[in-house]
Formats: sequence, structure tokens, C-alpha cells
Amino acid sequence: MLLNHIALMILAVIGFWGEERSAQFVEGQFLYSNWDSPWVTLDSCIDRNVEHLVIPEGINHNGRYYPIAEIGHDALRSMYSLTDVTIGKGCSFMKGAFKDCPRLSVIKINDTVPPVIGQHPFYGGELTDVFEPYHLEGTIIVVPPGAEEIYRNAPGWCEFKYIQSTWPTPEEYHLDALDVRINTIEQELELAKSTVERLQQELDALRQFREVKANN
Repeated sequence: MLLNHIALMILAVIGFWGEERSAQFVEGQFLYSNWDSPWVTLDSCIDRNVEHLVIPEGINHNGRYYPIAEIGHDALRSMYSLTDVTIGKGCSFMKGAFKDCPRLSVIKINDTVPPVIGQHPFYGGELTDVFEPYHLEGTIIVVPPGAEEIYRNAPGWCEFKYIQSTWPTPEEYHLDALDVRINTIEQELELAKSTVERLQQELDALRQFREVKANN
């Protein structure tokens, strides 16, 4: 399995540095790209308002099977209704994949090998370029039984506060991170209102000054 992950990473580098996208197509809920390689990138979800997503390990298209090697750049960004996502084996995450997903409470990964986060020749980045800081504090990572410690010691995944092998019960959902995010947004809105008011006053003053100068 580890060799498969390494092979996919090598193919990713070769594909993006040496090839152009050869096909883009829709299968099921998702838009995919193929870069003249034996795997595909998940580009985006067609329905941006779904609550639950299952990303398979691979897809069949035109009589050919393609492993899904990557959740692409900004693929699930701003899916405000998304609460949980289940992900198959061998899939890495590009920059922006889960940004602006405030309701994302559970990520289930059906792989004992922790997916690679943010390592890509073009669309890589830090952990918080892929996830929001509040995901690290409140999103529950569900992994195969026996893989908990592997994830807790893996780069990136070790930053998540909650890693377990069972789907969370209603009592296990952690609302503290959501409350923090709600308070942050409320503060940002108040700041934005103050900024708009200040800019409007400045604009009015400049227009008045221009009118006075024009009439002199």
C-alpha cells in the first residue's frame, strides 16, 4: 500500500510537470480531470449544497477504471452545507480542498495509511491551506480500527484534536469549535461594517472637496 501511495505521488509530479490535462468528465456527483495518467483528480462536486459525500477509491469511465489520487485544488471549497465526507484509499489532498466548510464535522478515511496533505508541485501548502483552523479543533477524523495511533503520529493529521475509529455519537460532536467560529464571524462582520462606514465617510468627504474645488 505504501508503494502504491509513493507511485501515485510520482505520477502526480510527472503528470503535472510533463503533461497537459487530456480529459475532464463527470461521473456520479463529481467532476474529474485526467492528466494523461492512470489516475484522476477530483476537481469539484456538482451539487454544492449536499450534506453528506462519499468519495470512492476509484471510478469507471468509458470502460476504464481510474483510481482517485487527489482531491483537487479548491475542490470542496465553500460547501457550506457539507457535514461529513467519507474518502477511499490512496487519495491525497491539495490546497484549498476543505476551506470554507464551516459545518464539516466528520471526515472518515478508509485507509490505514494517512493521506498526504498539501504536498503538490503547484497546489501544495500548509495544513491550514487545506483545512480551516477550526477543523483541527472540532472535526472528528474517523479511521480504520487500529490506525488511530498511526494518524496521531502522522504529519498534518497529528494536529487534529479528535481521531477515533468509530462514527461519533450525537454526544461526541464537538460544538466548542463551531461556537468559536460563530463568534469570529460575528466580530469580522462588525469590523466590516465599521470599515464600510469609515470608507463611506471618506468617500463623501472627497466628493464634497472635489465639488468645492470644481466650483472655485
